[in-house]
Amino acid sequence: MNAAESTPQAEALQGTFRNFPLSDLLGLVSQQKRTGVLHLSANDEQAIDVTFRKGLIIKAKKARPKARELFGNLLVEANLITDAQRSRAVDEQRRTLKQLGEILVDQGALSREELRTFINLQSQETLYQPFEWSDGAWKFTEVEQGDDFESMPPLDCETVVKEGLRRQAAWPALRRRFPSHTVAFKRVKPLPVPGSPSLVKAQKKGLVLGAKERRVYALAEPGVPLSSIIALSRIGEFETLSSASHLYDGGFLKVIVTAGDEVGDGRSLWSRLQGQAKNAALVILAMAMAAASVFLFQWRAAEADTGLAERSTAQREILEQAQHKRLSIAIEAYRQGHGTLPESLETLVDAGLLTPRDMSYPFRSHYVYRPQKDGTYLLLPPVR
Repeated sequence: MNAAESTPQAEALQGTFRNFPLSDLLGLVSQQKRTGVLHLSANDEQAIDVTFRKGLIIKAKKARPKARELFGNLLVEANLITDAQRSRAVDEQRRTLKQLGEILVDQGALSREELRTFINLQSQETLYQPFEWSDGAWKFTEVEQGDDFESMPPLDCETVVKEGLRRQAAWPALRRRFPSHTVAFKRVKPLPVPGSPSLVKAQKKGLVLGAKERRVYALAEPGVPLSSIIALSRIGEFETLSSASHLYDGGFLKVIVTAGDEVGDGRSLWSRLQGQAKNAALVILAMAMAAASVFLFQWRAAEADTGLAERSTAQREILEQAQHKRLSIAIEAYRQGHGTLPESLETLVDAGLLTPRDMSYPFRSHYVYRPQKDGTYLLLPPVR
């Protein structure tokens, strides 16, 4: 692909992450000091509008938020307003069509500074989400932009790209450590007092114990799920999980199971992943490598899901081999964690080791899997 083919044309500012990565796209908008809205989408449920003014980002919001992601509901979750205050503001909004944040400030439900701080947090949380998308489409629309209550202090794209890539690299480890937001914590020991020798010693070892960690520690009351800590911390999901991870590494917090985190065998997802990590660390690593190889070739396939028959013979064989390896590793990971073979591929989906699509990809029918009495198993592609 030459430079002319890889650079969006001024009259048609749209494309995909595949032919123009997000980091390059943000750099282009910044360099050309464009003003308008960049619409990013990964699927029907993931769509984000990023607003620019003269190449700087001033707003980011979900184009199709779910009910719990609506601004008023997020304020209630963060304990900034009550549900009754939200309801009154929504009623007023229906009558006047004013923005909800302005109504809440006018009604005295929260201060303008609280509103501004919360908007900045939500905008940045939304802004960094596309860095986790494996692929997506984009379209830039030139339109003049002024300030409103949803605007945040302008961000330069270089800073955003650096932070986005930092989060992109850190997210997999955080999600492995905290696979469910229903987990809660138990305080194991108190935090060292600021300025104390124990704190200095911990910091010399590279342990981070700043204001964010102390806030998360204070919120980690017995029985309080991680989802509530994220909402109440008001530092965002990524920073909350990062702080909780630092506290876990320092031995200050211990992860405990909650009722919502239990599965059919009575073991938590956290416990299962811990067991697999102890008994089959190499298996899990190999599984991740196999998954990455499958993703790589999916990513390079035709932009639409054209089906196996329309791919080249060489590509088809590679996909078949990679996916068969992924299934085999998932089966062995389950055996290591449970001491027995899974009864079916559906069992692996329930255990979180496979997705429903993995049971058939890249075919249209499911793989043939049969556990044998001698401890072996049969795993074959579907009959074509």
